[in-house]
Amino acid sequence: MSGHENERLCASHDGELPPREHAAGAAHLAACPECAALLADMEAVDTAAASLPAEAPEGYFESLPSRVVARLG
Repeated sequence: MSGHENERLCASHDGELPPREHAAGAAHLAACPECAALLADMEAVDTAAASLPAEAPEGYFESLPSRVVARLG
């Protein structure tokens, strides 16, 4: 990972990079406080999102098509 490649940082965080690229990203994080802070922010968002309810409100999916059409119109 060279420079500040946020997309690759996200992919690394999500476990989507091959091991060699992940290792390069880890080395970059060790030397780059800016990217390390961004990773900490991503982890905080993941933690916060995990505490949200996982179920959609009653009727959500049934009303989805009409809500989409209304927004497009």
